[in-house]
Amino acid sequence: MKKVIKKILFLFLIQASFTASSQDYTGIWQGYITGIGVPVNTNYTLHIKKQENGIVFGRAYIFSKKYLTHQGILDFVGDINGNNFKITELVIVNSITTLPRRLLCIKYASLRFAKRNNADFLSGFWDGSTEENTPCVPGEVHLKKLTGANSESNDPVPGPVLDAIAQDKAVGMPFLDTELLKPVILDVSSRQVTLEIKDYLKEDNDTVSIYYNRKLLIERLRIGKQSFKQLLRLDRKPLNEIVLYANNLGAIPPNTSNLTIRDGSKTQRVIIESTKQSSAVIYLRYTPRDNSP
Repeated sequence: MKKVIKKILFLFLIQASFTASSQDYTGIWQGYITGIGVPVNTNYTLHIKKQENGIVFGRAYIFSKKYLTHQGILDFVGDINGNNFKITELVIVNSITTLPRRLLCIKYASLRFAKRNNADFLSGFWDGSTEENTPCVPGEVHLKKLTGANSESNDPVPGPVLDAIAQDKAVGMPFLDTELLKPVILDVSSRQVTLEIKDYLKEDNDTVSIYYNRKLLIERLRIGKQSFKQLLRLDRKPLNEIVLYANNLGAIPPNTSNLTIRDGSKTQRVIIESTKQSSAVIYLRYTPRDNSP
């Protein structure tokens, strides 16, 4: 009998995981975030615009008119793994606030998907820091996916946020004057990695700039036959982003390079193509080594 119960439980867990992983997360998620010791909750809206290969892209909106006007728009990326959903905000796109911009938090959150009464929910905890890397007061996240049936909820999307969503015409994730290509996700087992980049096949004067978590890391690097190496210490986020932006296309378009990531235990290589309309993007996901026997 115990074996039968275990088998049923196992099948249930598989079905639950499959249901969550196949869940369509695109759309508007509305709710709020809290802060430990902070008496006022702050409106938080996620607009998930695109979902592919377990990764979602979109924009996060923070808004409050209690005591002080506080509004920010941030690009984010999300990582889906079964019922677990991790959000990593990347950069502040715009802000309207009576507070100094340096006090706005760039957040990352570990959330859990749940379905109750035919509605979809995400809840969990967030942490983060300011643009100047000052730690923020962490707290909780509570979100509900809006559909036609529940769009008139007790916690509606604020008017200014709806206006900002309507004005956002980008289908994917914009970056400078390009759009980010389909992401490549690499699991690394160390927070210190080495990037190596060189031209692919034939040297033709390709030049790229490399951005790490939306900050310029290497400017106008001319890619040659010899590998250029860069040591990188990963931030404590669910995902760390590397974007290769083509400054030119070289003699033979597109701008093509060979990127190698070494984390001390394994080596991973990716062929990168960027154009004047699109930039290549790679996400490094820190997964500690399992040292158990």
